[in-house]
Amino acid sequence: MASGKLDKKAKDRLAIIVAALAFAALGSAFALKLHLSKKPALDEHTLCPPEGEQARVAVLVDKSDKWGKGDVARVKDLLESVYRTVPVQGRLTIYAITGDGRKSTDASLVFDMCNPGGLAECNALYQNCKQMKKTFERSFEEPLHRLMQSLMLPGESSSSPLLETVGAMVKDSKGQMLRLHLVSDFMENGAHFRFYNEIPLDTQMATEYPLPRKNISVEGYFIQRRMHPMPLQRAVQRAWTGYFNTQGVQVTFRPIFVTD
Repeated sequence: MASGKLDKKAKDRLAIIVAALAFAALGSAFALKLHLSKKPALDEHTLCPPEGEQARVAVLVDKSDKWGKGDVARVKDLLESVYRTVPVQGRLTIYAITGDGRKSTDASLVFDMCNPGGLAECNALYQNCKQMKKTFERSFEEPLHRLMQSLMLPGESSSSPLLETVGAMVKDSKGQMLRLHLVSDFMENGAHFRFYNEIPLDTQMATEYPLPRKNISVEGYFIQRRMHPMPLQRAVQRAWTGYFNTQGVQVTFRPIFVTD
């Protein structure tokens, strides 16, 4: 009989401990949710946090020369894969070089938004997952897909200021880490260099277009044009590789498609 009373007391104490732990857990979750709800709202235009971007993924699409119809799908697939690598609160910027035929050149920023996080990143314990999903789709994913449709349209420009545009992309980045994705034939045709006439030394390129010391990595997607002989294409790739490497930036080149 005495052992039965002891067992009952032990069970009662265990129940009290479990209830206290559950109450403490609920209190902590409520306090965390309250704390997060008091955080400043994301920027209404970029969806970036008030303290700024955590990292940046920047893409340059060079449309200074026309692409073939089959080439468009490869670039679109690349953009689809790149935007999925943008971390939550990371910033995605997309630049395009295009123009009005051979009459003008427009190198401009066409997309600039932070990833607010979607359903996959939501913690239902203290976040509104339905609202997060809605914000991600309406403010980040859908505008990006609309841009892709227009970005894939044929384009052509009077010049290719690649070095100048890359420098602007790096300078504009405010985070600690920057990943550059460059889609181009890399035939610089700008203010200081014209690769169609002569390919400069990489040190000359770095002198004219120095890059600030940042944690930068570069992926170059080489458009191989049949009009350019392979020795020329290899020399162009070596010049760009040297340009980045002499400034402490690692770069990887890979072909994306072959076109006229």
